[in-house]
Amino acid sequence: MFRMMRQIKKQAAAQNLYYDVYISYDVNELDVRMWVLNDLRNTLLKNSLKVYDTVLDTLPGSNRGEVISIKIAQSKQIIVVLSKAYTMEDDPFCVQEFRGAVSHFLRNKSKSLLLINYDNIETSNVSDPYMKAFLRLGKYIPFADRYEKITNKVCNIVKTRI
Repeated sequence: MFRMMRQIKKQAAAQNLYYDVYISYDVNELDVRMWVLNDLRNTLLKNSLKVYDTVLDTLPGSNRGEVISIKIAQSKQIIVVLSKAYTMEDDPFCVQEFRGAVSHFLRNKSKSLLLINYDNIETSNVSDPYMKAFLRLGKYIPFADRYEKITNKVCNIVKTRI
């Protein structure tokens, strides 16, 4: 009975979500931004997934902090592209995106969180406890994995979780 109720709640929660994927990354890092916009985002869109990206989809003049909170709440899955700049917590929006993603992931069973370790970051170089935990447990996709195209791997993971 409990399993059945949990499945019903999970389905009801998933119906309120507009985006399939929210992509979080440091928009000030040109290499990361180009890879996300040209490769990752395009692959997800080609596979008929609704993607939210703060660079392309946020209206100019909007309160970015509010938009981040709303769009993360409206997304089924959050992809975080970890880079050196992202983990340094210099950009308050990166911090807000990651903490919001973790918060929604922990509170809502219909959400999933996928980390891509773009710069092969070690746990010793990270101060955020949740980021450290994901890295320590190996719950991420290493960017250096060249056996399979990373964008296809991410897309397959996202599609199986929807």
